[in-house]
Amino acid sequence: MAKLRFGLSIDHVRSLHFDISELAKRGVKFLKVNAETLMSARHQADLPVHIEDLSVALRRIGIGLIAERVETEAVAINLIDHNIDYAQDYLFGEPKPSRFEH
Repeated sequence: MAKLRFGLSIDHVRSLHFDISELAKRGVKFLKVNAETLMSARHQADLPVHIEDLSVALRRIGIGLIAERVETEAVAINLIDHNIDYAQDYLFGEPKPSRFEH
């Protein structure tokens, strides 16, 4: 699929430990991670970079980070504060940018 220029999405990512360059080589364009996992101190504790830097690194190589299960405005604001690209679920519906550029 990637060879045919389809962008791949990996859903239900349960760990923040992955090889970013390997994902890019395989044609991954989006990672969908539960918002609770993204904001969890337990999941962030073992990361070699801060969560904000992770989303910047992913964006730099063309991978969008989508927070799933965003159900309240408070969670959405927290995601914006942590520089997460996209959010979806009850609050937003389909994936949309978490911040709107002017």
